[in-house]
Amino acid sequence: GLETALAVMQGAGVPVWSCLSAAMMPQFVPPKSVHTLMVFVDVDRSGAGYDAMQNLAKNMEAKGVRVIPMVPMLKRESDQKSIDWSNQLDADLETGSHGMHVIETAYRNAILR
Repeated sequence: GLETALAVMQGAGVPVWSCLSAAMMPQFVPPKSVHTLMVFVDVDRSGAGYDAMQNLAKNMEAKGVRVIPMVPMLKRESDQKSIDWSNQLDADLETGSHGMHVIETAYRNAILR
């Protein structure tokens, strides 16, 4: 949602749109000039974020838009409801991990397509 979008903008400096929730993601329609979407998926117990990304990918495939799922590098512990890109940004800032650098590399590769 919005928290993930802000974390990705801050941590990786790439442009984003927020779908606000997994429930709204499959209805997202990008501008016609878009050829690739990087979807920043939460890792949650319910799997709702991943399922929403899969549904969006099916919709985008019909429009000729490539979808690249992006999942935080952090491991979700069994007592955690979810891990998102805000958690990844926090970990990067606290420990010097490089989860956000993965986004930067994927973004550069996607726009060069």
